[in-house]
Amino acid sequence: MILTMPLLTITILDNYFSERSNTYINNHVQTYASYIFTELISQSIIKNIDMDNLLIIKYNNSARVDSVIINTKITNQILADVGRQIRQYLNDDELMKTFGSVYIPLAFLISKNIFASRGPKIEIMIIPMGTYKLDVQTTTDLRGINNSVIEVFLSLKVDLEAFLPFQKKQLETVTKIVLVSQLIQGEVPRYYYTSPWFNSFIPENN
Repeated sequence: MILTMPLLTITILDNYFSERSNTYINNHVQTYASYIFTELISQSIIKNIDMDNLLIIKYNNSARVDSVIINTKITNQILADVGRQIRQYLNDDELMKTFGSVYIPLAFLISKNIFASRGPKIEIMIIPMGTYKLDVQTTTDLRGINNSVIEVFLSLKVDLEAFLPFQKKQLETVTKIVLVSQLIQGEVPRYYYTSPWFNSFIPENN
């Protein structure tokens, strides 16, 4: 016992201040904060905005897609409404005190695998620091031949403080909410119709 207790104490302290512990805490705080902010934004703002007109698709004389642009009026409305809601939320002292907590199992500091989820929980209090960054971003993903999926999403970055026994951490959490996902079908070049590769996908007539 005389030899075991000091070794166990050193192991716990080493794991408690290790990069492994930091990663675990950061992932759990990120997941929790993203859930809170997604619920706040989706329930109070996003459902009241006309997302069907967020993307403006223009066609040429051949009824083909000529261009896709973002409706800046709607995106500015989203940024203004979400920014106002987040400011009110972060300035509410009562809400900040009850923002929430995550917990790390005590055995996680001793065992890496078998007993990592066992034992009493260590509470980690989370408090937003009142600073945030808000933006509307887009991504384009190619699908098949001249097809693309365009996604428009809201990106919210909030600085948080996590309070643990004997230490505290400053974390930046990122919450992404997809506003619209649209498949844009382009024209298939004519040379595909005569290529063996394209014809291999066409069933033969009986």
